Amino acid sequence: MQDTTKAAQRPQSGVRHVTVDALEPRLCLAAGGYVSSVVFGGAGGERVAQLTVDAAGNRYALGTFAGTCDFAPGKTAKWFMTSAGGEDVFLAKYSPAGKLVWARQFGGGGDDQPGNVAVTAGQVYVAGGYSGTADFNPTAGKDVRTSAGASDAFVVRLSVNGKYEWARTAGAKSFDTAYDLALGPAGQVFVGGTYRQSAVFPGLSQEAGGGGRDGYVWALDSAGASQGFRPFRSLGDDAVTALAVAPADGRLFVAGHFGGGLTFGGGGFVNPVGADDAFVAAYDVDLALDAAHAYPASPEFVVRVADVAASATAAAAGPYVLLSAGDVGERQVVIWNPDAGTDEALIPEFSDTVAGAIVVGPGDALYVTGTHRGTFLGHPGVGAGTDGFVVRVTPDALGFAWSRSIGDVNDETGAAVALTAAGTVVIGGAWAGAVDFDPHFSRQQIRHSEGGSDAYLLELLA
Repeated sequence: MQDTTKAAQRPQSGVRHVTVDALEPRLCLAAGGYVSSVVFGGAGGERVAQLTVDAAGNRYALGTFAGTCDFAPGKTAKWFMTSAGGEDVFLAKYSPAGKLVWARQFGGGGDDQPGNVAVTAGQVYVAGGYSGTADFNPTAGKDVRTSAGASDAFVVRLSVNGKYEWARTAGAKSFDTAYDLALGPAGQVFVGGTYRQSAVFPGLSQEAGGGGRDGYVWALDSAGASQGFRPFRSLGDDAVTALAVAPADGRLFVAGHFGGGLTFGGGGFVNPVGADDAFVAAYDVDLALDAAHAYPASPEFVVRVADVAASATAAAAGPYVLLSAGDVGERQVVIWNPDAGTDEALIPEFSDTVAGAIVVGPGDALYVTGTHRGTFLGHPGVGAGTDGFVVRVTPDALGFAWSRSIGDVNDETGAAVALTAAGTVVIGGAWAGAVDFDPHFSRQQIRHSEGGSDAYLLELLA
């Protein structure tokens, strides 16, 4: 396989790497059964933070890597990339068989942040944050940008073949980033994140911030032209951390957290109950505010939105907001559906569990991933580290259909989840040490990491 990225041309003398193995599929007919896995990494630290799957079953994994990493599967093909600074953002496309199609990197001299990835029939959109000077055209030519402050937000469009098409950046002389991205029914690109002070968004007037950091939704068309902007402001620190578009009616769900009385872009206001509350708002296709709700924290703990997902059917209520509530060591995962008036703890007792991502499947079945420490739904924690998990939750009374835990004595995470048209669920995250990716059946799938942490994609029957 020929790599056309600039980073791949660097000498690789003395580089240690983990060969990416697209393991032989072993289809267990039980829901939650192992199908396949892909692992990749290098001597630094790698993780999958987000992923999406296209109609053909290709997986687009978004995450970070440090140092030099080989993203290619198999024992002969190689696809090296080397980070420009601390951690760079990577986007890697894998076939349904687990073979690498292409990989790209985005990043400057500092640590860069992955936001999210979305795919259409012909394009791939990536959002995140970068620090320093970065080249967003990783295949040919140059599109060099320098962040105005500690970090700026970016949006990049590539073709599904990995070819650069355009990039947009925004920021001020502080920390600005994009946490999430969603595609609208008419080709809109919605970006959510946080900014401070007077930030420059291309095609828009400077947006002055409020007391601390403010949240935002930035709307662009498919060609990258700005179409609208909605700030989320209080006297404290605010952020938009999750976006989702409802398939039934095109509404945009916006979720995040706020630190005071929050003014919603487009109208609306909510008072805080705790020191750091969560919110979700619904907007129509023209970014007019339809409804807004707040989830209260308390003096003892804070609430953070990990993800939001829209109902898959017109009749079912949505959105489903995935929260982490509590304090370090005593956190629980909560699924909040304000339209249906439900507020259910995914883990009934407080334990050290952190929400990762949520996706809605047929019949509004919910698939949730995250990270736990100690026993999780009957799965004993391994050692003192954290383990990743995935659970299928039935929509009625949030009952559990099945659950799986991924881990060993080191730290593992569950950060991303997506469904395929073939009836499988793909989970992504980070792992270290020796992990059996098929621990529930007699044939083990043990893999050994190379660096501090490596990245993984694990496919199970949905």
